[in-house]
Amino acid sequence: MSDQQSLPPNYFYHQLPNGMEMVGQYMPSLSSITLGFQLDAAVINEPEDKAGLAHLFEYMLFQGTKQKDARALNEAFESLGILQEIRRRDDEPMSRIFDLVRASFFKGSAFARLSLGTTESVQKLQRRDLRDFWQARYRPNDVIFSIAGKFDWDHVVEQVQNLFGDWSGQADPSPTQHPAPTSDIVFEHQEGKQEHLGLMSPFPNYTDPDYYAAQVISEVLGGNMASRLFVEVREKRGLVYGVSAGLLSNKYMGALRIYAGTTPEQGHECLEVIVNELRKLEQDGITSDELDRAKVQLMSENVMRGEGSGARMGALATSWKYEHKLRTIQEVKEAIDAVTREQVLDVLHRFSPLNPLTVAAIGPLERDELVGNTL
Repeated sequence: MSDQQSLPPNYFYHQLPNGMEMVGQYMPSLSSITLGFQLDAAVINEPEDKAGLAHLFEYMLFQGTKQKDARALNEAFESLGILQEIRRRDDEPMSRIFDLVRASFFKGSAFARLSLGTTESVQKLQRRDLRDFWQARYRPNDVIFSIAGKFDWDHVVEQVQNLFGDWSGQADPSPTQHPAPTSDIVFEHQEGKQEHLGLMSPFPNYTDPDYYAAQVISEVLGGNMASRLFVEVREKRGLVYGVSAGLLSNKYMGALRIYAGTTPEQGHECLEVIVNELRKLEQDGITSDELDRAKVQLMSENVMRGEGSGARMGALATSWKYEHKLRTIQEVKEAIDAVTREQVLDVLHRFSPLNPLTVAAIGPLERDELVGNTL
C-alpha cells in the first residue's frame, strides 16, 4: 500500500492519486501521534495589496467563513486576536526589529513583506479574498501530510484517502524569488531608554551541504550562555540585557541573524564589539574546544527533539519539502559530528558575515551616534 522508495526502517512515504504526499515516522516507544499538513500558502503567495492574508487564513481555517458577512468577519478578526497580534508587534520593538532587518535584507522580494500585514491591510480583507486564496493555494498537489508517533501506516493511508481522496485541483508553482541582499543600515527612530539592534548576513540554507557547519558557527557565536557574543558583549562588558544569534532558512537562501538589546548610551560600543567578533570569526574560524562544545550541544538538542513526535513531524515535512528525502535522526547526528574546523572556515569564506551585512536599529540614536566608523 505504500511506495517506500528505499526509505530507512520505520519511515514511510505514499502519494495519493490527487497528488497529496504523505510521510511518516513510526516511533514505537511512544503512545501518541502528532500529525500536520504543510503547503505553499505563505506570504510569497498572497497578492501584494493583501498583506496579512496568508496569516489570517491560517486562523480562519479553524473558524469557517460560510455564514460570515464583512461585519462578522471583522468581529471574527478581533476575537481571533489577529489585530491584537499586529498591535502587540507594533508596540514591541524587540519583535519589530526582526521585521525591519528582514525587510531590508530581502528587499526586492516577497520575503521582505510583513507576515502579519498591517491593521489597515487586514481590516480591508473581504470574504472573497479568503475564498480566492483557498481556491488558488489550498490544493492537494501542493500538500505534504506528515505524521510521527505510534501508528499503523496502512490504516493512516486508508483514512487519509477516505478523508482527502476527493480533494481536487492544482495549485500553481509559487512565484520564484530572487533576494539579493546588499550592505545596508536602516533606522526606526523611537524615543526611550532602549536601543534594539538586528543584524543579518547571507548564510547556508537548509539544502546547502554546509548547513550543519553553519549551525555550529551560529551556536559558537550566539547560541548559548558560553557563546562568544554572550561572553564578550554581556558578561565581560555588560553592554546588553539580551544577545543571541541564530539561523534563518528558506528555499532560496539562508541567513545568520543576530539580536542585541542595549541602551542608547552603550549602543555604539555594543555594535562595535559585535562587528569585531564577526571579523575575528571570519578571519580565524573557531577553536577545537568551541567545535567540540557546539557539537555536543547540537547533538543533545537533536536527541531531545527526536524523542518528541511533534518535532519529528515537523522535521519530516521540512526534509521532504526541501530535499525530497526523509532525513533520519542518525543522519543529522552524523552530519553534525562530521563538521571540521576547516569546513567552518570554508563556510566563513564563502559567506562573509560582514559582506553583505544588513544592520537595523530601533531606538533614539541617530546613525552617526550608533555606527560611527564601525562599518
